[in-house]
Order: sequence, then structure tokens, then C-alpha cells
Amino acid sequence: MPWIRNLFAILGLIALFLIYSHDKSEAKEIIIGVSIPPQAYLIKEIVGHQDVITLIPSGVDPHIFEPKPALIKKLSMATVFFRIGLEQEEVWISKIKGINPKIIVVDPPGHRGIEIHRDKRGHGHDLDPHTWVSLDKSREIAESMLQALCGIEASECPEYQRRYQALVALLEKFKGDIKTKLNGCPERRAFLVYHPAFSYFAEEFGLEQIAVEKEGKEPKARDFKELIHLIQRKGIRHLIVQPGFPKGPVQALARRNGLRLVEINPLDEGYLKELLRLADTVCGKE
Repeated sequence: MPWIRNLFAILGLIALFLIYSHDKSEAKEIIIGVSIPPQAYLIKEIVGHQDVITLIPSGVDPHIFEPKPALIKKLSMATVFFRIGLEQEEVWISKIKGINPKIIVVDPPGHRGIEIHRDKRGHGHDLDPHTWVSLDKSREIAESMLQALCGIEASECPEYQRRYQALVALLEKFKGDIKTKLNGCPERRAFLVYHPAFSYFAEEFGLEQIAVEKEGKEPKARDFKELIHLIQRKGIRHLIVQPGFPKGPVQALARRNGLRLVEINPLDEGYLKELLRLADTVCGKE
């Protein structure tokens, strides 16, 4: 009967539509893992969705952070994982790859030759992984993400490229805003931090980062005396601290030298606004 043939034809078209829709949604479903929240921000701007798993949460000291087995298992389901260059990543990625050997692990730009960053006293970590606090480095990180994603999802590459260009424009705007703030206080070129996490920021904007820590440890008496002399000579009024780091030593230093503690989080997903706050702090406006 004609109506039965028509019914079967309609049902066939519906079935084909459902299969096509399912296959299309399956093809678009990639799971992305990253080490830190700033990477999550960059990748979300490129891919346009929130399906990103972050290894290290905001507000912790990454040097002592230990992910729970449930998080490692969740990250092992990712299609691709973007490293940032932390020493601790080696152990965690090894565990993730032990569960999922097929996961694609992408190194950050310059991973084989990250520059050594030290403060003006010659102190600081030999390797500074906090590259993302430079707006130019953030763009490079985002570009490497784009290249990896285009290799995984070629069909989505034009959209990713369009969104990447918008992200680059946004990073340039933030860079311009920071320059404007710092140009308003040309006499202030130094800032004091407990943990030297902003050396790339300092380099990008011609500033001097002075760190309390020396190679991850409290300064010795001689270094401490030199530090206090620098604070006084540079007219520094703020001490920048990160969430998750010990407060006792910095509070004592701040009290003895009349410094105001300012908490700035380079690991926050909204780290670009934190960098604007850092510029205000350099200028003594926080």
C-alpha cells in the first residue's frame, strides 16, 4: 500500500538523520586536559566550550599539590593533554599515560629550552615555568594549542582559527591596558614578591621583580638585610603573595617594613585581570 511505503520512507529518513547527527556529535566530542587554570581559559576561548579538565586548581601551591587518583583517572579519558612545563607534571603525566597510552601530550612552546629567569640580585629559580604571565607568551601558548587542535580536528580548524584571532586581539588589548597603567607611574619600576612567579611579566614590561624566596627557601640573614635595604631604596610599599603559600613569614616581613600585603593569583583562570591588578600594585594603586 502506498501509505505504508511512504511511512517506511519517512522512518528511513528519520533513522538516517539520527545516525548522522549521532556520528557528527561523536566526532566533535574531544576531551581536553590542561595543567593549570590559565591554560583552561586560553583553550576555552579557542574551542568555544567548557569541556576542559584542569589538573591543578586555582589557589593552591603547585609545588606541594598532589592530585587525587579520581582526578588522574578523569584526565586519563582526555583525547589531548596540554602541559605547561612544571617539574611535577612528569610524574602525573606518567600516571595518566599508564592508564591511557593513546593520549596526546602537547609540550608548551620552548619546552626544550625555557629561559633562566633570575631577579636583579641573581636569585630565583633556575627554571621559571610561569610563562603565561607574559601576554606574548600567552599568545604563543594559545598558538601551539591551535596547531595541536587543528591536527586532531581538521574539520573544526577554520572555526578554531577565527576564535584564536579574537583571543589574540584580546591579549593585545590587555597588554596595551597594562602598558598604559605602567606609563602612568614611570618612577616605579620594581615590585616585591614572596615567590618569584612574575619574571616573564617583569621582562615584558621592563620591570624589576624582587623576590623574598631564594631558590625556593627563606633568605639567610645576609640576604634578608640586603632585601630590606632594596625595599627601602626602591620605595616599595607592597608585598605580593599568592594563595596557597605560607603567610607567616611574609606577614612578619610586612609588619617590620610597613608593607601592605596584596594577594595576586597567577594560577587563576581569570589571570589576565590579575595581571592588571599587578600593574596597579606596581604603581601603588592597590
